[in-house]
Amino acid sequence: MKISFDFDSTLGESVIQKLAHFIKDGGAELWIITARCADQDGRNPMYGRNRDIYSVAERLGIPHERIIMTEGSWKWSYIKKHNINMHFDDVPEEVEQITKNVETCIAMLIWDEYSKGSIKSDEFGNGMV
Repeated sequence: MKISFDFDSTLGESVIQKLAHFIKDGGAELWIITARCADQDGRNPMYGRNRDIYSVAERLGIPHERIIMTEGSWKWSYIKKHNINMHFDDVPEEVEQITKNVETCIAMLIWDEYSKGSIKSDEFGNGMV
C-alpha cells in the first residue's frame, strides 16, 4: 500500500510523524506530496529552503524519489500517476479534488476548527497537471 502525506500542517507536525511511523511499521510505502516548489539552486536539498521536508523524510526513511513537489498545482494528478492508495492533507480543496478525480485513493482531511486556514489564490492549480 502506498500512503502519501502533504507536508505543511500535516507531516510537518510531530503527531502526524508518529502516525506515519506507525503506518510504515505496518508495511506501507510512504510518500510526501506537497504543493511547495523545489529548490532550483542545485544545492544539496538538505541545505535548501525545503530542508525541513528532507529532514523529516530522512527520519521516516522516505527516499528522495518519493518526495514530490507539485509547484503549486493540484496533487490529485500526481497521486493518480503514482498509484497512491491513501493521502493525508490539511487542505479541504485538495481532499475534494483527490476524491473527485482519483477513484483508487482515499483522501483523509487532517483539519479542524483550530487549524490554520488554508491560504490560496483563486489561481491555485490552474494550468498545471
